[in-house]
Amino acid sequence: MKIYTSRYGNKEIAQTNLIPVGISLYPPRWETAFKVKYRIKELAPTRNMLDMEYEPYKTLYIQKLNTLDINQLEERFKVILGEKCKDIVLLCFEDLTKPGEWCHRCVFAEWWQNKTGQKINELNLQKAINHNIKML
Repeated sequence: MKIYTSRYGNKEIAQTNLIPVGISLYPPRWETAFKVKYRIKELAPTRNMLDMEYEPYKTLYIQKLNTLDINQLEERFKVILGEKCKDIVLLCFEDLTKPGEWCHRCVFAEWWQNKTGQKINELNLQKAINHNIKML
């Protein structure tokens, strides 16, 4: 199982066999180019974090992540995957191609790699091709 991150507005996800999983506090209020059937609310920031600057946000978010059990989280990913030989893309709202943008999904990716050794890449179509993600 590979894990990627991206944003709800990334229409390229519809062209892959990735399973979209929301990790935002709220789902998008618009129709996405793909179906988001799963959410992992434990990976969302809390409401009070939403207006914070990056450093205090990161500190609080990592504290929140440190309360999670890695094994249970891995099991949750496996349940979402079921018997399918697919990978997961974790989604929230921020467009990281814009200068100065940051997002909790990047903090999660760094935290996950530190805990498991598994690198999580931000998804774009070129990365999908380079990492042999099956295109529909």
